[in-house]
Amino acid sequence: MDGLLFAVEFDSSALIKLSQGQFGEARIAALENQRGRVRAAAQALYDNGFLNDATDDPRLVISALDIV
Repeated sequence: MDGLLFAVEFDSSALIKLSQGQFGEARIAALENQRGRVRAAAQALYDNGFLNDATDDPRLVISALDIV
């Protein structure tokens, strides 16, 4: 997004929603399959100004409510 590197964090509700309750290797595979939804949520948060201070450890935190 505009060439800026930042971390994307998930709260526990987002992890459960994206991984559909899977654990271990199954969770990793489930999360990989949801990259499009993660990108869409991150883009929406970024577009609406929810990126914290970009000069000091920039990050977006995604919750289940952010995932469509």
